[in-house]
Amino acid sequence: MYNINGYYINLSKRDDRRAFFEKQRRKYRLLVNLNRFEAIENENGALGCSLSHYKLLESLYNGNNKRPYYLICEDDFEIYNDKNYASFYKSFKSIQTEDWDVITLTPRGKTDKNFKKYNTRGFARIYDTQTTSGYIIKHNFIPQLMKHFKLSIDNLTNGGSVQENACDIVWKKLQTESKFIYYNKLFARQLPGYSNIE
Repeated sequence: MYNINGYYINLSKRDDRRAFFEKQRRKYRLLVNLNRFEAIENENGALGCSLSHYKLLESLYNGNNKRPYYLICEDDFEIYNDKNYASFYKSFKSIQTEDWDVITLTPRGKTDKNFKKYNTRGFARIYDTQTTSGYIIKHNFIPQLMKHFKLSIDNLTNGGSVQENACDIVWKKLQTESKFIYYNKLFARQLPGYSNIE
């Protein structure tokens, strides 16, 4: 079996979220190789979130332990359907080396009904999807995503609205020109509860 390397983003003061995610790591093989990345705290929670994703992506891209792809989760990523999770885990292996840029694990967007490439294995193209709670990103796509997250950082730093400039909003601009896909048997979501961003 395979394991996916990556990180989960967690504020030092959110011990509750860290404990929750660590419990999931012990249960699900998909998450076992994720290390903790300390989130960047900022008075503007959305800016802190964008900075955290940007710095994490930067460290992965420039690091010595390069992989073809990485799994990135926020600490409110929750696997809620074990049957669908098992199906995804098996199906992902069949497309891990194929031509995609990002797989969103918590999709909330529009699907392309005419995109047939991965349909037989349960994957489909997605646009306008929000939430950066959990995603798998190819190494060579990191610079493109960093560019958009840097735009989020700059705009939020200069007083731009969260509604238009949060990282999970600005990455939508990439989705029409890039290959964002999702698995049609949903198994993960953003954990309900208090967020330091909102």
